[in-house]
Amino acid sequence: MNLFDARVEALTVSTVNLSTQLTKQDLTKVIADAVRLYGGVRGCAAEMAQRYGDNDMATTARRVTQCRVIIAAAFTRPTARTS
Repeated sequence: MNLFDARVEALTVSTVNLSTQLTKQDLTKVIADAVRLYGGVRGCAAEMAQRYGDNDMATTARRVTQCRVIIAAAFTRPTARTS
């Protein structure tokens, strides 16, 4: 698992409201708290499977997609423009 996917899983199982405007620092804290709460990245993955395993696939996919977009926006460095 790469760092991006680990962040997505941790954010997915966090209790944060995804409609809240989060800074990079907020996300870092939320992710760290989730990793600590569930005993590491594998614990987050296990919690995600347990929590969303029986849920409607569309709901689960929507939550994961929201988390992927939030993480990508906050942690991806902007690329330099070349003209």
